[in-house]
Amino acid sequence: SLHDALPISRWAGTTLRRAAFIGTAGSGRTTALCKWLGLEVFRRARSGHVVTAEFDRPHAPGALPVFAEALGVPVARFPAATEPVTPEGFVYFDLPGLSLREPSANRPISKFLDDEKIAERVLILNAAYDHTVLRSTYAMARDLGATHVVFTHLDEIPQWGRLWDYLFDGALEPLFLGTGPSLTGDCEEDVFGGLVRRTLAPMEAASS
Repeated sequence: SLHDALPISRWAGTTLRRAAFIGTAGSGRTTALCKWLGLEVFRRARSGHVVTAEFDRPHAPGALPVFAEALGVPVARFPAATEPVTPEGFVYFDLPGLSLREPSANRPISKFLDDEKIAERVLILNAAYDHTVLRSTYAMARDLGATHVVFTHLDEIPQWGRLWDYLFDGALEPLFLGTGPSLTGDCEEDVFGGLVRRTLAPMEAASS
């Protein structure tokens, strides 16, 4: 089958320790972080805290503080502890949106990531955006040292096939697909399997 022929291995999940969630305004960064926190607390029984930062421009945390409180996850504004409280714990960073138009505006974010030695950098990509915007955001995030990727707003697009380009690139490890606005659901962790079911499987059925 096409699935068996794919030169990829089935992703079995990952564990993050100190990770920043980055992306442009409207990408769904905070929602993606809430979804990930839900997975960490409910499915993996992990504990930790979240640090928010504003730098030189306002950054509204949205539903994050209330949602995190419901999970028992403290939220602190930087400057705050940026190391996990326990050896198996986590710290996640909710940062302002990246700017495609003014790359210089991203320097405070880049400096923060480097100064705090945050090696895990999760790019949030709004899959409903124009392909040119997606490619530009992806390239910019690569320059900022992105290590993982989350695709959001998949409920808004009928065709998921273009996401294969980013997975075959192999530079960023996929964490999950955001398939809706819910903070505690609408989340597909089997990224490759989910894309196969939505793209390759229909093609195989049509050719049989």
